[in-house]
This record gives sequence, C-alpha cells and structure tokens, in this order.
Amino acid sequence: MVVAGLFVPDASRGYPPGAAVTPHEPSRRHRVHHLLGGPVAFLALFGAGVTSAFRLRGVWRLYTALTALFGLVLTIATAAAYQRDARRTGLVQRGLILTYWTWIVAFGIHLTRSRR
Repeated sequence: MVVAGLFVPDASRGYPPGAAVTPHEPSRRHRVHHLLGGPVAFLALFGAGVTSAFRLRGVWRLYTALTALFGLVLTIATAAAYQRDARRTGLVQRGLILTYWTWIVAFGIHLTRSRR
C-alpha cells in the first residue's frame, strides 16, 4: 500500500476529471510502480485474511474469511473495470479499500482487546 501511495499514476482514463482517455506522453516509471503496488498489496491482504481465518474462532473466523473472499472479488472486479475503462472503476476500488481497511482496524482493535 505504501508503494502504491508513494508512486502517483499519470492522469488517464478520465481521472482526475477532465483528463484525457489515454496519456499523450509516454508513461513515467512511477506509474508502473503504482499500478503494480496496488494489486500486490490487495492480494497480500487476501492472503493475510485467509491465513488469519484459520487461526481464529467464532465470528472472527467468519468475518475474516468473508472479508478475504469479498476483497478478492473486489480486486478482480477492480482489475476488470480498469481494463474495460468502466466509469465506476474508482468506486469499485474505493469499496475494495474500505473493505480491507475496515477489517484491518477492527482486527487490530480485537487483537488489542484480547491481549488484556
């Protein structure tokens, strides 16, 4: 996530609003880092969810497994929407980010409270 955040993509595909559909100049190297960093991070979060689900019990096991599954579906949906140049690609991506970040925060709180 840090890699995707540090390396800003070129304006393209109508984002930010008003940007050309395709860049007029060759892509800069940092765009490639951004485009590779995001999927790697989301697939790593999927792996963390699956791995964690096996170690948890009860509702946390179910919540973690469902988050991992839903996150994987949204990762694939984001990639497919990006390839189709769909209008709602950013919305799907934000849903993916919200899904995983909510789980990270809730799981962190759960782990902190369970150690007390």
